[in-house]
Amino acid sequence: MAAVLFLLAGAAQAQSLSSVCEEVRAFVSEGDLVFVEIDNNLFTKVAQTQNHWASHVGVAMKHEGEWVVAESTIPKSKMTPLCEFLGKGIDSTIGIRRPNTELTDDEIIGLHEAAEERMGVLYHTGFKLHSKRLFCSKFVDQIYSQAANRNVGSIQTFDELLKHTEYPEVVKFWRWWFFGFIPWNRETLTPATQYLDPNFETIYEHHAN
Repeated sequence: MAAVLFLLAGAAQAQSLSSVCEEVRAFVSEGDLVFVEIDNNLFTKVAQTQNHWASHVGVAMKHEGEWVVAESTIPKSKMTPLCEFLGKGIDSTIGIRRPNTELTDDEIIGLHEAAEERMGVLYHTGFKLHSKRLFCSKFVDQIYSQAANRNVGSIQTFDELLKHTEYPEVVKFWRWWFFGFIPWNRETLTPATQYLDPNFETIYEHHAN
């Protein structure tokens, strides 16, 4: 699939949210994965744990005629207006990735149905893959799996993640986060493995700095 990669780097090229939103609206497609780097303590630690800036992800789709991002967020999964979602990363980094194999009309309909089925589900702050609750990358994988029989990203344990992090100090954070005991064997799914999934291609990146 032909795609255009926009790279906006450096303070001189910094853009306002409205201009970024207008730019994205011009080419975004249903099913695109929309990634943002969220600048708060928890999501900064998520990024450091996985050695990648992408700390949150959702799926672009049309809802009642408007572009939204279906996402699992705190406290519950919801449809978020595209510009509002992009605003979470406007002062850091935004990225959009598209499947290498174009989605069929039936698969796009399936994405809508799978996302709707998961609206209002509580967020899992322990990032446990095998749970009734959701978190962003699990939500993305589930709706893609249901709608298009495609998995997104790779499953890892906390042990695997923390053994390979370039920021060993995050171990202290997770020990505090889990009240003194890290669930080392817990399986999870990170935004980073979804951003790096070879079955998707990067079509847009915005860097604030």
